[in-house]
Amino acid sequence: MGFFKKMRIPAAVIAVAAALAFICYGCGLFKPTAASLTTKMLKNVSDVKSAEAVVNIDSDLQVKLKSIEVGTDLHLNAVSDIEMTREPQRTKSDTTASFTGIGQLLDLKIELEQYTEKTEDGATITYERTDGGQWKKTIGEKQDSGEAVAEGNPALGLFGMIREAGDNLKDAKLKEETTTVNGKEAYEIDVILNGALVKEVIGKADLKLDKAGIDVDSIDWDSVSIPTQLYIYKDSSLPARVKLECTELGSLFLGSLLEKEIQGTMMDGVDMEFRSFTVDASFDKYNEIEEIEIPREALEAQ
Repeated sequence: MGFFKKMRIPAAVIAVAAALAFICYGCGLFKPTAASLTTKMLKNVSDVKSAEAVVNIDSDLQVKLKSIEVGTDLHLNAVSDIEMTREPQRTKSDTTASFTGIGQLLDLKIELEQYTEKTEDGATITYERTDGGQWKKTIGEKQDSGEAVAEGNPALGLFGMIREAGDNLKDAKLKEETTTVNGKEAYEIDVILNGALVKEVIGKADLKLDKAGIDVDSIDWDSVSIPTQLYIYKDSSLPARVKLECTELGSLFLGSLLEKEIQGTMMDGVDMEFRSFTVDASFDKYNEIEEIEIPREALEAQ
């Protein structure tokens, strides 16, 4: 009997604690928040060994002659199916890009197959071919800063942006209702990424936009904001989907391109502006891809 008397106080404490826990949960104190979800997600992303992604880039572009104020609309779309592994660092991507517009005059489709791998000395080798043609090999510069943000691949670039976002993501808003991504339950978080973060990611990714005629330093990054929806799998706390509204940034890139590269050429007097520009990527099959094998024909390419 004495034993049970001694047990009364601990039992009462446990009962009170359980009741408080139930009340706190009902008040929302134990519910996940944007901060708790993103903190755990950022930690888990660093442990990912492999993944699969589908990246959809969709945009509507208006092209107009300034002199006569006559314009036309172009639609650009690119869908990439991507696999990636960390050890060794390799990617495989199959991309279909289509361009339509000018009534029925423009209807162009391009198929691009690409592999990338990072060598032990830090250089990135890219193997690619267009429309089933000859393979081309490109050896990039060596990188001493460890794992690159983009590794020449849009999906890994988005992974890099997720990792770099840090505190920016922790100020985000979590929607009350979950949604479904790739058949699995996922949280949805809304956040606005600022220009400073985007510029930092572009710099770390070494995207070499200057070679494309875009002067990154001339852009007013303080004016840039990218509304973003981030989805996180409920069961694994890993990224499920990232959707970015990039219309504003795309138009700034075009403005820089027009100002620097087109002035004095046949395209002088042409004004271009994005009506819409979205980047939508979903991620799946985490740690399920054991190996990416590069085709022999690609390895033997010049």
